[in-house]
Amino acid sequence: MATSHAYLSVYHHRSWFIVFAIHAICNPQAVVSQNPLINNICHRTTFVDFCRQALMSDPHSAHADLNMLGTIAGHLTDRNLTVTRTHIQRLLDVETDEEAEHSLRACFSAYNRVSIHVTHIIMYWTRRKASMARQEASGAIRRVAECRAAFTDAAASPLAGNNNVMEKLLRIVVTICDAA
Repeated sequence: MATSHAYLSVYHHRSWFIVFAIHAICNPQAVVSQNPLINNICHRTTFVDFCRQALMSDPHSAHADLNMLGTIAGHLTDRNLTVTRTHIQRLLDVETDEEAEHSLRACFSAYNRVSIHVTHIIMYWTRRKASMARQEASGAIRRVAECRAAFTDAAASPLAGNNNVMEKLLRIVVTICDAA
């Protein structure tokens, strides 16, 4: 019985996601937040809708002040970092091409350094040291660029999407730090 309940829960979740995806595709309207601070921060980026969607993905963002938005952005970045590192490890586990493996190892190393930066971002933001958090975010962006450069054709890299999302999340952190 527990198995069928778990299956129904997963089925319901997947069904909801499909409905959400169809709605998003059929209604390509700009995302607008009820929190004017999110709108203000995101308009300072070149990827307004992504920024809004990312920050609004946390239920606490609806009434968040700048400090809470910084915390949310730091945690979103940390979660994405975990996903990216896991993805790199899975790619390394199955990669047979020597050149591709070398590039993936370079990315894994770069993302290990991103991890240190993200830990420091969260620590400095918690201590209300926005300028230090910003420096760490800028350093992390440089490490993501190292991963991008590890592939001859960065656009064809199996990590192109991960790098793009990580860089955008880090730029949101920078923007929030600049607003502090």
